[in-house]
Amino acid sequence: MRTSRSLKGGAFVHWFYGGLNTQIEHHLFPKAPRFNLLKIQKMTKDFAAKHDLAYFETSPLGAYIQINNVLKKY
Repeated sequence: MRTSRSLKGGAFVHWFYGGLNTQIEHHLFPKAPRFNLLKIQKMTKDFAAKHDLAYFETSPLGAYIQINNVLKKY
């Protein structure tokens, strides 16, 4: 969970990104079907909170801004 982020946004964002908005879950459970990733996301968030682990989630716009800022450094 340290090197990835998931995107907020609900059903539309999940449909638009084809499930790739749940990057953390996609990397933890690569064989999980896309339609189960939102269910797994809740379990993952609960697990992270219980064990005091960071779960990084941002909006799609916020992710693009972060990526752009990193690319500017190069």
